Amino acid sequence: MTSPGKGPERFIAGAVDLGEVKARAEARAEAEKQRQRQARGTGSTAGSSAGNNAPGGAGVPGGGSTSGAAQMTVDVTEANFENDVLKRSMQVPVIVAISLTRSPDSQDIVQNLESMARQANYKWIFANVSADTVPQIAQAFGVRAIPTVIALGNGRPISVLEGQQPKEQLQGWIDQILQAVGDQLPGIPDADKASAAQDEEPPSDPRLDAAEEDLNNGDFDAALAAYDKIIDAEPHNAEAKAARANVSLLKRVSEAHASDDPTSEPEKTFAQADQYMISSKEEDAFRVLLDLLRVSAGDQKTQVKDRLIELFTLCDPADPRVATARREMASALF
Repeated sequence: MTSPGKGPERFIAGAVDLGEVKARAEARAEAEKQRQRQARGTGSTAGSSAGNNAPGGAGVPGGGSTSGAAQMTVDVTEANFENDVLKRSMQVPVIVAISLTRSPDSQDIVQNLESMARQANYKWIFANVSADTVPQIAQAFGVRAIPTVIALGNGRPISVLEGQQPKEQLQGWIDQILQAVGDQLPGIPDADKASAAQDEEPPSDPRLDAAEEDLNNGDFDAALAAYDKIIDAEPHNAEAKAARANVSLLKRVSEAHASDDPTSEPEKTFAQADQYMISSKEEDAFRVLLDLLRVSAGDQKTQVKDRLIELFTLCDPADPRVATARREMASALF
């Protein structure tokens, strides 16, 4: 464990390119504004770059204030990264987890930090960066392992924990972070806390909670059955479909570890693709399956296609890697 205030050398050396993520988010926001102007038929671009000339530049932000209500826990996107992570860390420490939805160690840390952040009541904020849905942000932190937990203060990384951590160790580490930098930060204004209380997320789906509990208990079959029941009742429930695909992957990987390596197709390539997915190497997983798809026929071709579609649900639909793989799949099928 690194000590608060003394981050790893790769952070000090500037390997964490947070400014790049900020700049990309600003570019996306500006593109959306331009699209809206064009949709209204104005086509005007006057003043469109004014926001990009604000103090703080493309690096770690300057002293600008955050906008919107403060949340105790945040799922990070490019759109909210600047306000809810970088700028928020100018007020209180922000504890960032780089995680994978298909990693049990990641999910344990995420659940513990979410619970701890709510108990902390705005002394610090928890921000989850899913390497599945925002790989570009995860890459910007330059992490060497997943899960990794990083403490930010004043817009900069100050300490890091790598790998699975017991809840008690996480709490002790965060306590040291607060002692080291907490008094140097102004805190979140009460007005933002008040509005945040009115802006809480709606209650979670108890059916999904029950299925997740089965997964946490290691009962893959019960979790799959629970998700199947939800999907049967709601065929378009994307959250349940993605969660089911994740459980199916975890079950296959667990069973593969307990048995001999498969020697025949398509099982051999399926196992290889699963290992790539669990290691966050989605492009490699898609590649080996697409290679097999191109030389398959009949039932095997259908099996490979179905496995590709299942793995696609584990990624952000807008991920360009998914779009490219879908096009190659269509080409191989037709």
